Amino acid sequence: MTVPTVMKGPAQISRRDFLSTGAAFLAASHLELGLPRTTDGFITLINLVGGNDALNTLVPTRLQAYALQRPAIAIAPAAGLPLDTGPFANSDYVLHPAMPALASLYRAGFVAFVRTVGYAGANMSHFSSQDVWSRGAVTPTQPDSGWIARYKDLYAPEAINVVALGLGQQLDFRGGTTPSTFSLIPDPSTLPPYTFTGDLPFRANDRLRFQVAEQVALRARAVGLPERARVAQLAMWDQFRELRGTTPPVVPPAYPGTSLGSVLSSSAEMLRAARPVKIFYALGGQADAFDTHYDQGGVVGRHAESLAVVDAALAAYAADLQQMGVWNRAVIVLFSEFGRRNASTSTGTDHGTGGLMILIGGAVRGGMYGPDLTEEAVSAFTLPMLVDFRTVYEELLSRHLEVDSAPVFTETYNRQPSLGVIL
Repeated sequence: MTVPTVMKGPAQISRRDFLSTGAAFLAASHLELGLPRTTDGFITLINLVGGNDALNTLVPTRLQAYALQRPAIAIAPAAGLPLDTGPFANSDYVLHPAMPALASLYRAGFVAFVRTVGYAGANMSHFSSQDVWSRGAVTPTQPDSGWIARYKDLYAPEAINVVALGLGQQLDFRGGTTPSTFSLIPDPSTLPPYTFTGDLPFRANDRLRFQVAEQVALRARAVGLPERARVAQLAMWDQFRELRGTTPPVVPPAYPGTSLGSVLSSSAEMLRAARPVKIFYALGGQADAFDTHYDQGGVVGRHAESLAVVDAALAAYAADLQQMGVWNRAVIVLFSEFGRRNASTSTGTDHGTGGLMILIGGAVRGGMYGPDLTEEAVSAFTLPMLVDFRTVYEELLSRHLEVDSAPVFTETYNRQPSLGVIL
């Protein structure tokens, strides 16, 4: 699946100055009006549960230690997807070949890779580390709560402001006092995804509206109506008739028939209907999809299959957001509770510490962030943790959602300067 390349223009230099394209519905068509944006940015979090392997996702091309540590699963530079063109061209890394859509978006300037992400004193237990990321704190809060719940209490009181896509209430959403998070759990095998009934599937409705508008216009030609009302109604009729005949219907891209594809399609439907969602939260695969202790593989294998599922869903989602004119308000975040060890086992990798966050969207300043990988770092037991994940989350809140992040992340930690990953 390919993603349309949308080149960045001067309007993206400052998102506060950006005027997004508004979508107005008239008859069965979407009319792009070029209106100022009416809602702020939104974040779509995609949790790669299980501990995604950073080294085989973003592959270092110049470090000898990489291939030495992973004789069975290393990806040769020539087999990876190049990132050496575009505004943030980089030849020191290639992307896993299962992610062509992400590579295309990087070359267009819309992807930021944040390396060596984690937290101090990392715990390599899935459950403990997932709880840390969910709380936004290493020590349980009193009462125990998730960082999204705290954000919601402070800044997003409507239930639909935070949407759990295809999952129940994880710790991220628990502990708040505002109305519970809107939980959307579409099951492709039993229920249709979250949709708003529009005109495209129901042409009879469109014909009926056309007939009603025609009757209004005919009545406007009759004597006795105030002149201003008569002129307005006739102008409406002329525009309606012109648009109905010349504006092609907007058809959303086809999403893959996976769980992630289904819930991201539902996310797009909510955005298309201008629902006031600030944070979407989805899982990037099954519970252990990225826990690749065995059969991880390199170019092919379990890891490649899991990345391909994410990439296909991202391709459709990015194209949809671009098409509906909300791409410049979007930040999509791929994250995992930890990375994996540098040295492979016979067919996979064990739990590590330093991992990789990937930020995607029109509001993202693309490129590579965090300290560059070195021979020493890759020769070690596991990648170091050099960027606290809360540094990224705090920037998302302060720069993208434009709220004060300090009351959300209250635990004392080694706060680092902002990465500047948000425009």
